[in-house]
Amino acid sequence: MNKLRLFLFPDTGIEEEACIRACVLELQKSFSIEEVRVGRREKGFFKKNKSSELSWIVSKDWQGALDYLAAFSAKSKIFVSVLSNQSRKLSLWETWYQSLHRVIPANIKLLAHSPLSYRFLKELAGMPDLQLEQLPFPVPTPSFGKKQSAFTVGAYGSFVPNNNLHFLLTVGHYLAKKDRTIQLKLWGQGPLSQHLVQLARDLGLEEQVHIIPSSSSSPPEFCDVSLYFPHRNDHFGSLLMAASVGAVPICGKIPGIERYVTDSVNGFVFDSEETRSIAELILSLKNHPYLCQQMGAQFKKDVFKNFSIERVSEQYLSLMNGN
Repeated sequence: MNKLRLFLFPDTGIEEEACIRACVLELQKSFSIEEVRVGRREKGFFKKNKSSELSWIVSKDWQGALDYLAAFSAKSKIFVSVLSNQSRKLSLWETWYQSLHRVIPANIKLLAHSPLSYRFLKELAGMPDLQLEQLPFPVPTPSFGKKQSAFTVGAYGSFVPNNNLHFLLTVGHYLAKKDRTIQLKLWGQGPLSQHLVQLARDLGLEEQVHIIPSSSSSPPEFCDVSLYFPHRNDHFGSLLMAASVGAVPICGKIPGIERYVTDSVNGFVFDSEETRSIAELILSLKNHPYLCQQMGAQFKKDVFKNFSIERVSEQYLSLMNGN
């Protein structure tokens, strides 16, 4: 059995890791997988280890990850999940400029998990077709968490800047003024968790808004409705987590969303962040529990049909086997 070494960087979000782990469950049938939580010991890894095993690198800062592991020194095949076009070091245009002068070795292949990431890497960064693949994430293992007594609006993701967290709180604030029995729960991890707790307290929402630190090893908790208003190049990991619990998705209109949500059929899609309209829709769903339940069940069914672990993992397996 071939070996696959999985490098997980600390900046990987819970929704990203949950989807990766779902894929790993299937890949374990064909590969012996070693999981590496990247720390100081892994710096310059490929300079010190000239092994022939396949490697899979997962990090929001994929360029920084390649540098940290000295991946350009490797001779073996390396797959790199591009979770974001942003980098701690480089702006978008600096990334494009660098790509013209820094050739990525042929043994490194980038995996784009969103349409915009793929387009950016292909058209702006000029990545050759042989070194670029567009692959979706699979839906995480279904969660059977119990429905809470209170109607719950949730969001899964990372507590990091530029992740629309303040917008989610504005929705929670509007809901609290209309119906204080509705709970808003944000699950995730990141440097802004305490900031969000304090902000909710300042708004007088400490009883309605709950910031819940979560790890990738814990299954997603249940919510009736899930809010999904990410960056335009998001990889839909948070949306897939919502599907795993059967929540009704209320989403922003980002490229590729139509593959997951059909407006007014298995969820709702908004062209912009319309706080009042979104909050009023949530109130309507609360007042029509059967409709809410049926729509959530339809969303779960559709996503598990199109993005099941088995179906999506076949694409990863084919790629890693060189087909």
